[in-house]
Amino acid sequence: MPAAAQPPSTGDLARRPLPRVLLDLWQRRFSGTLLLTHGATKKQFLFREGAVVGTASNRREDGLARQLARSGRITAADQRRVVEHGERRGVHEAAALLALEILDPKGIVLAMRDQISRQLVDAFGWTEGPFALDETAVPGEESAAFRVDPIQILQDGLAAWWRADRILADLGPRLERHAEKSERFDALAARLRPGPDLDAVREAIDPNHPLGEALDRSDGPARLALAWILAETGALRFHEEAPCTETESAADSAAASGPEIEIELRETRATSDERPREAGAMQLELSSPEAEAVRKEVLQLHERLDELDHYEVLGIAPDAPSPAVKKAYFSAAKQFHPDAVSRLGLAAIHREANELFARIAQAYQTLSDPGRRRAYDERDHDAEIPSAAAQRVAQAEALYRKGEVMIKVGNFAAALDFLRPCVELWPDEADYQAAFGWALYKQKPADPEAARVHLEKADELRSNDPPTLFRLGMVLRQLGETEAGQALLDRSKALERKRSR
Repeated sequence: MPAAAQPPSTGDLARRPLPRVLLDLWQRRFSGTLLLTHGATKKQFLFREGAVVGTASNRREDGLARQLARSGRITAADQRRVVEHGERRGVHEAAALLALEILDPKGIVLAMRDQISRQLVDAFGWTEGPFALDETAVPGEESAAFRVDPIQILQDGLAAWWRADRILADLGPRLERHAEKSERFDALAARLRPGPDLDAVREAIDPNHPLGEALDRSDGPARLALAWILAETGALRFHEEAPCTETESAADSAAASGPEIEIELRETRATSDERPREAGAMQLELSSPEAEAVRKEVLQLHERLDELDHYEVLGIAPDAPSPAVKKAYFSAAKQFHPDAVSRLGLAAIHREANELFARIAQAYQTLSDPGRRRAYDERDHDAEIPSAAAQRVAQAEALYRKGEVMIKVGNFAAALDFLRPCVELWPDEADYQAAFGWALYKQKPADPEAARVHLEKADELRSNDPPTLFRLGMVLRQLGETEAGQALLDRSKALERKRSR
């Protein structure tokens, strides 16, 4: 296992994302509590020797009985009985479920494990907010029954919340290095959830090819999430070149000559990202032709960011094929990722490198998706969206994606928390209106009248969309308009058949 990181007792998820916090706690076998805050929501997670064994939240929607009702494991009537019993007796909902004989002890243990997993995976969507560690409140030995493996939480959380471009950006320069399975690979792989994604990544890892090239055959957040976990936990060993024979290695060493290095003494001031130094302290920095070239290129590109389009940021032609887009991104990651820049001793331009690489990742995210690339190519260059509006679009899109994830897992109350501000930010997007309307219909209790308004708006914005017609048809039937609802369902089915031909 890699050397365990010592995370700070407090911090913010904007600077240290939850996957890294969780990995820190697992590696150092942390026992205690982790408190996460996001606006008015507070979630607390209990750890014992690096594993998660309990959770608590100040949101009523996160209660155990409500979760079981949303997943269909208990009825709405049972949910009310559990909540009332718990409030009347002042006991945990798990005790109420047992006392009312709604679940047996084994069922309660499984339900609480599922609650821990859902709560923590949901928190992967929090991109900012303070966190705090408390090592004084250590769970007892009895908590081991509820133990949830944090490695599988990482697997689910990253796949659900981190887009492929973000995972690739985080892997950074390692994409250009050759990766082979370390002695820890099999043990780590055994802890991951088995399936075709893990099989594909296991097969893709090839020491004769750079990691990025190997991952060309393993696209998708789920498989890239597995690669990230294997890389971060030491299950992969990285080399600059493919493994060679002992003779080749000796010959290469004899022929190699070190780069020309110039040692400079510079007086520097500490930045917000560096450890404080005493005034006037002298810092030893290494300067080389490579570092100087990178410094100049980062600063030159950063200065022109506002005038460069996505193709120019990646350094490719507008008609470049998809493989060239990915190759250009991997090359840029190797050279301009903030970690690579820092390793060259260029801490002074860390901010510029961060902003440059964020733009590179944005360009790759757009150009690597055929639909988004086509829309980008067809945009009106003379009527660019103003920056404030662009920020609203980006924010709405992020909220929509999170809401869609919550719909897929059946958490409609959480979906509404994301989709309500989404349609407020950008009401003229059909997908946003359709998703919001469906969540209003599927929540408990349902609100079909409000759902109808948003689904009809979605149909107005984009007519003849089969999923929207299906959802609207279901809502109309719920409202008693059986014939109109069935007509929409039949129309949706006919359009689906026509498109599948």
